[in-house]
Amino acid sequence: MYSTLAISFIITVLLISSLFYGSQYISWDNIISENIGDSQTESIKQELWIDEFTSVESYFENRERTWAVRNTEGEDLPEMVVNEEIIDAMPTVEKETDKNEAEEIVKKNNGKIPDEVNLQVPFYAQAPDADWSLPWKEACEEASIALAYHFVMWDTLSKSQFKEDVLDLTSLVEQKYGAGRVDTNVDETAEILEEYYDYTDYTIIDNPTVEDLKKELAQGHPIVAPFAGKELWNSFFTNGGPRYHMLVIVWYNEEFFLTNDVGTSRGENFAYSYDTIINALHDFVPIKEGEITNWAKKVLVLR
Repeated sequence: MYSTLAISFIITVLLISSLFYGSQYISWDNIISENIGDSQTESIKQELWIDEFTSVESYFENRERTWAVRNTEGEDLPEMVVNEEIIDAMPTVEKETDKNEAEEIVKKNNGKIPDEVNLQVPFYAQAPDADWSLPWKEACEEASIALAYHFVMWDTLSKSQFKEDVLDLTSLVEQKYGAGRVDTNVDETAEILEEYYDYTDYTIIDNPTVEDLKKELAQGHPIVAPFAGKELWNSFFTNGGPRYHMLVIVWYNEEFFLTNDVGTSRGENFAYSYDTIINALHDFVPIKEGEITNWAKKVLVLR
């Protein structure tokens, strides 16, 4: 009898609690659908550990802390989900420039860089078939150097060639740095670039400024850049973004850098502000060795 009474009491308390607190909770289906898209709602809810009893206040108060400690690397999920409205609001690209055209413009201006440059770097997402299982999930470095290399070599890059390159490059990373290795810092990425493509016409710039990056782009040099992914502060990244991410900077105007962000199928000419690029720029460091946001700022420039 006592056990029956106890169970009844618990059920009653739960019912009263749900009525009392119900007004403080929201439908995450509605919130996430509005901001990310219906097709992604369930996967995003699972990734963010959201359930129907999560309050708005507690989630948003703790999201920065949660994202800071959660390691998403190695999980078979896309690195980001992009809102269509954000894509539509990005700067439009009227004309793309090849390497020779970029260099010629600078010469005509007596060395002065133009106000706007957009390099015609090819684009494929690091998971070109939308298969976000490994190795594609962790192939941002390999994908980035493949795109940049084929641009400077004047190659027409087919999807099949891109996929072959990425798979070969990921295998080379494991052969060179050990089984299970999926991330490479800028210096290691340069070594992989040189070994696989036999390409040495590159430079690594430490602590680059906005003007340094613009000057390289104006001369037709694509920039492979590493980031603390969560510091890019893109609200549409899965789980706030990857801990570490790499992409290709291909364009600038008076306000933005545009990138070929291999972390999404909609990443062609994806815009980030100058401040965001410079602030989020950090080289890779393993988790056990420290916070990525404390690590060096450097980029790999292909010439």
